[in-house]
Amino acid sequence: MFSHTKMKVTFALFVILIALSTLMIVLTSTTSAKPESNAATSGACNTNSKYPYTEVIQKSILFYEAQRSGKLPASTKQRVPWRSDSALNDGKDKGIDLTGGWYDAGDYVKFNLPMAHSAVVLGWGILEFRDAYESCGLLSDALDEVRWATDYLLKCWRGNELYVQVGDGYIDHNYWVRPEQMTMSRPSFSVTPSKPGSDVAGDTSSALAIASILFKTKDPAYSATLLKAAEQVFRFGDQYRGKYSDSVPVAAEFYGSSGFIDELAQAAAFLNMATGNSTYLNKAKQLYTQGSLGSTPWAYSWDGKDAAVQVLLYKLTKEAGYKTAVENFMKAFMPGGSVPYTPKGLAFRSQWGVLSYAANAALLGLMAAKNGVQQTSYVNWARSQIHYMLGDTGRSFVVGFGVNPPNTPHHVGSSCPPCNWSQGTACPACGWDNLSAPGPNPNVLYGALIGGPNQSDYFVNDRSDYVTNEPADDYNAGFQSALAGLQYFVGKV
Repeated sequence: MFSHTKMKVTFALFVILIALSTLMIVLTSTTSAKPESNAATSGACNTNSKYPYTEVIQKSILFYEAQRSGKLPASTKQRVPWRSDSALNDGKDKGIDLTGGWYDAGDYVKFNLPMAHSAVVLGWGILEFRDAYESCGLLSDALDEVRWATDYLLKCWRGNELYVQVGDGYIDHNYWVRPEQMTMSRPSFSVTPSKPGSDVAGDTSSALAIASILFKTKDPAYSATLLKAAEQVFRFGDQYRGKYSDSVPVAAEFYGSSGFIDELAQAAAFLNMATGNSTYLNKAKQLYTQGSLGSTPWAYSWDGKDAAVQVLLYKLTKEAGYKTAVENFMKAFMPGGSVPYTPKGLAFRSQWGVLSYAANAALLGLMAAKNGVQQTSYVNWARSQIHYMLGDTGRSFVVGFGVNPPNTPHHVGSSCPPCNWSQGTACPACGWDNLSAPGPNPNVLYGALIGGPNQSDYFVNDRSDYVTNEPADDYNAGFQSALAGLQYFVGKV
């Protein structure tokens, strides 16, 4: 996920304008998320928790807004003042429109496997913990962010061809420039019947299926479009089987896939939820057996959905075997299990993305708890992991939130000098010197969960360290949905 990416007149006035814009975004992010309806919230949001979950969710949504590629919304809806339109030619090398979606992490490649996974996790969190989003006035903004991803994923489906990546990591990482000022080549890559990608097809289908449920009442026509595409993409991925990173070798070093049965099983489960068609449930169960998905997974991540399938199938069937699989996964992550812990209490699965592994496991624990599995112990454990990230060790790992938060995330756009796009003035130069520049990033990447500490709980702000200091779409997805789960359980457990 790592990335390698003239104005002197009236500079004081420019700085003042940026400072005022930053103040406005802070106020907006903490006080004014749009409610889904007028009935959404007065007095209904329970804020009796150690940390303000709703504030962190709002900031996480802002992180995704900062990750947006393509033509951004009108200025009245653009809440990240240092971002503007970018990558407006994506897809033109193939004669199609592939604009939109999210940049992956601190760089500018659009990797559809982790992007679709992120949309799945965000959408599933809204689906499961909708009451928390709705009662706290967060639903509309959350749905907008899911739609930003699914609008792009719909563009990627071309009948019997699925586009799975825009940009080349080997090219992209030779530049340190704003996304708005990119000039490097951004090739588009697809999977086809002869060069399959069942894994990314499965996650794309899941994302579209979940979104079809979320938008069924709000936008029935859009929901129908999503569901039709979800079913088509699933059939495509199931019929033409293979790993996308074998078909698209330039993806292998960055997001190489270990398999695809888990993604197909997950998609079948979500399609069952979206359609009520038992054929999909039977397919999910068949794939579960075929892929031995009942074994205890190493983790839940962009590459491994086994644990998610276990939770989904228990929710859909209430069969004891799936419950046992869920409990075995949680047992591995909880104290006394196979996953080691830091001295201050973080489940430490792996150094790269350590916080995301803990957040993802916390999310599945909360999902299981909502479905009646070991509710008290799972909620309390999930709370301990998320609170570690929010500040229980004396520091926050969320940019722009809490005590001593990270301030030098490995993120190109955030590291560049502020640029007031709305004024149409020239922007200060941004280049490799900004990677090593001293001090905090000039643009605060509100809500970004960074990689995290080492196994001794040690962390240092170091923009050049992409393992510990880089954010990513998939990091925030599990984290945000776990926050929604904790908000849901406030006052209950």
